[in-house]
Amino acid sequence: MKLDPTIRCRQAARLLSERLEAPLPTGQRLQLAGHLMICASCRRADRQFVFLRTALKAMDTVPEAPPDPPSDAPRRGAGRD
Repeated sequence: MKLDPTIRCRQAARLLSERLEAPLPTGQRLQLAGHLMICASCRRADRQFVFLRTALKAMDTVPEAPPDPPSDAPRRGAGRD
């Protein structure tokens, strides 16, 4: 496999996300680091990922989505004329 030293923002975003789950292999880690050195937008996204991960860890739980309303529940604004 040939190691391309330059990656695009889409690839960097994927690596930022993957890095949250597990450490990246050395080659990908270096590619990402190089991209982050030259791309302010991806550095900002990286900071946002870190902030969100830290905030979720501080909550100690991942919030659950609210339950769906029952299918027979009246919809908001229904019946108004």
